[in-house]
Amino acid sequence: MIIFIDSDDYISETMIEVMYNTMISENADIVICKDVNVNNGKNNIRKWPDKNCILKREDALKYIACDKLKSFFCNKMFKKKIVNENDFILNVRFEDFLCMPQIFNRIEKSVAIIEPLYFYVRHQESFTYSNKNPMKFFEACIERNNWYKKYCPKFYNLSIKRTIEVAISCLDYEMSIYDKQKVEKFLFDNINLKKWL
Repeated sequence: MIIFIDSDDYISETMIEVMYNTMISENADIVICKDVNVNNGKNNIRKWPDKNCILKREDALKYIACDKLKSFFCNKMFKKKIVNENDFILNVRFEDFLCMPQIFNRIEKSVAIIEPLYFYVRHQESFTYSNKNPMKFFEACIERNNWYKKYCPKFYNLSIKRTIEVAISCLDYEMSIYDKQKVEKFLFDNINLKKWL
């Protein structure tokens, strides 16, 4: 079993036991717990899921595409056979965001549990904030779109819809003319209001 804990974060004393027991009892490849955002001493628990639920491969890929299932390493326990060293691309921003669909594409079954067991301590200077690196996050979304188009076309439109949201938010930030043109071209090529309503 493999779990990841960022150096600034902390976990519940029962996290490993609860997730391990769930993995064994459900014969799951991945177990996902709720994560708690700790920001200036205030806790914000992510609401999804409302009850323990089993996610087959297709379910998980669908929820990842629309960002309902977050692409964090840190609130998940993995069977060792599910991850490999090629999943970890050094010095690449948003590597978890990029590789999570690939990892979930290898599973038979995952389980999302309602217990809030992982505490993600957020800092204003946190490097992983997408709003600190809007263009880099947009580019990661584009790369993930390409993966969905090639390996999971059924949910490609959901991935595109998520990227449209990110692209629109990018326009609120200062960027180079080149980057602005890149974002605007993506929106021009992909946005169709009737399609997304």
